Amino acid sequence: MKTAGAWLVLLMCLSEAGAQEETGTLNERDNNVEPQSDIWAELTFVRDMVHSLANTVVVQGNTMAVQGEKLKTTEAKVTASEGEVQELRDTVVVLGEKLKTTEAKVTASEGEVQELRDTVVVLGEKLKTTEAKVTASEGEVQELRDTVVVLGEKLKNVEEDAKEQRDLVSDLRLELAITKHEMKEMAAELTASQKQVEVLHARLSTSEDQVENLKTENEEMAAELTASQKQVEVLHARLSTSEDQIQTIQTRLSTSEDQVDNLKTENEEMAAELTASQKQVEVLHARLSTSEDQIQTIQTRLSTSEDQVDNLKTENEAHGARVSALETRLTAIEGVSNPNPNQPKVAFSAGLHTRGYFGPFNSTTTVIYKRVYTNIGNAYNTSTGVFHAPVRGFYYLRFTAGNVGSPEQVRIWMYKNYNKDYNKGPIFQNEGYNNHQSYEYISNGIIIELQQGDTVDMILPCCSSRLYDWTNNHNTFSGFLLYSV
Repeated sequence: MKTAGAWLVLLMCLSEAGAQEETGTLNERDNNVEPQSDIWAELTFVRDMVHSLANTVVVQGNTMAVQGEKLKTTEAKVTASEGEVQELRDTVVVLGEKLKTTEAKVTASEGEVQELRDTVVVLGEKLKTTEAKVTASEGEVQELRDTVVVLGEKLKNVEEDAKEQRDLVSDLRLELAITKHEMKEMAAELTASQKQVEVLHARLSTSEDQVENLKTENEEMAAELTASQKQVEVLHARLSTSEDQIQTIQTRLSTSEDQVDNLKTENEEMAAELTASQKQVEVLHARLSTSEDQIQTIQTRLSTSEDQVDNLKTENEAHGARVSALETRLTAIEGVSNPNPNQPKVAFSAGLHTRGYFGPFNSTTTVIYKRVYTNIGNAYNTSTGVFHAPVRGFYYLRFTAGNVGSPEQVRIWMYKNYNKDYNKGPIFQNEGYNNHQSYEYISNGIIIELQQGDTVDMILPCCSSRLYDWTNNHNTFSGFLLYSV
């Protein structure tokens, strides 16, 4: 466009110059009055040619303007195409994100499978705990039953002791009645003795009167002294006998009084023993009431324990149903049947356990995943990072690798028998390039047949590949035995 404009300006200048030359020529012709037709004809030709060129230039300018518009339209189309290309790139990025999301969902599904397995293990432990609790409850029930038997025996002993106490009280009451009767008899004998003593006192008084009378008569009747002395001797003998009887009666009276005191003491002791026995009976009644309450409480606890045992049985049945359902779901999720029920259990899952970058290295390096989460069967070696197939069978193996930061390649290989069959190449050779300064992930999985003793490990090739990991496990290596053959 700029070139066409320059040409147009040049032609206009030439046209103006031709017109001035024509004017000058006409002026000379008027001055010289000698027309030069050839020069004029050439000038006219040149002017016409200039005008024709100017028109041509104008036409070409218009044509170039049209082409410029077309060029603008083409540039707009190119811009639109670039926008469409950008949209396609964005679509590719979105599809990549969706792919990552799908992989994350697959990983989450695997996590759910693992969680279901862990749930099955936990439910198994809970079932064992519940069985232990049921066993403990049965032991407690048996202990309670033994306690009830012991309490029943104690209750029988208490009843026998109470019966013995009642018999003892009856005997004591009988002895007390007998003692009272004996005391009455002794009191009657004492009354009779007192009457005899009174009689003796009266007789003694009479005897003394007679003695006085005899003394008087002795003075009066000296002749009758011999008979009187004999009578006195008789009276002395009778007096001595009376005194002996009085002494005996006094002795018996003292003995009776001592017996009465002893009986009173015994009665007081028996009353104290009776009070103590009554208190013991009351205590035994209280203990019996307490034992009955304890038996009622034990029966209530036994009923509660039996209800708890029934509830635990119901819960165990529910847990068993849930475990069966979970096993069914787990079998459906795994999607395979186990033709060999005696096959070994093999499963492992490990993370890189590196806080930061791993690599790049100057040579190919085996990736050692040291953060082991599962290693059933110990087929994965945490020291070398190599998985050893313990039996021939079909195995599912997968990995995830990630990197972040400056542009670096994410390359990782899965090798079978790396040390023996290196030249056969890897099972997987996954690569990614981190050009967006964010996280870059690659992952893959395979179901593969392995012979007993085959090895599988993850290799980081030299010399520009590296991994990034943290506590949230950007890099993992997992696998398990589907079934042996």
